[in-house]
Amino acid sequence: MEILDRTDILILRELQKDAKLTTKELAAKVNLSPSPVFERQKRLEREGWRERDYLQQGEPNDMDMACNAQAFINISRKRLCSCASSETRIAWKLVIAYLKEIDPILAEKCVPECLYRGFCPEYDYRPEHNKCCGYVNTEEYKKKLKEYRNIKTE
Repeated sequence: MEILDRTDILILRELQKDAKLTTKELAAKVNLSPSPVFERQKRLEREGWRERDYLQQGEPNDMDMACNAQAFINISRKRLCSCASSETRIAWKLVIAYLKEIDPILAEKCVPECLYRGFCPEYDYRPEHNKCCGYVNTEEYKKKLKEYRNIKTE
């Protein structure tokens, strides 16, 4: 495996940002003609530095995502539920924290399903079918429900 030079690193960075760049577009970004860029790309792939159109798990990328507000709220109801995995809840809470900086009103509407409905939709009176986590039976739940519904108690 050869040592990467400055141009190789530039090519890899640009491809991390947008793996779908054509050779001509990539060449313009790294100030080379398309032919040497194409050769460098092939060499980088051969040497295992990267595969075209592929990013390693966990590699940074520039990705834009569009989602309407109602869909975001619906996704939040599932991702914030105590029945979701702890990793999912942690990751989604980070998303909500970032959303709070951009749109605090939307962020406050992103709550678990049980808070939105006022009851756990997973509850079933038959124990063998009950998937409720029990959060609805806690004092914390009652407090959060009042906050969510803006119920004032004196």
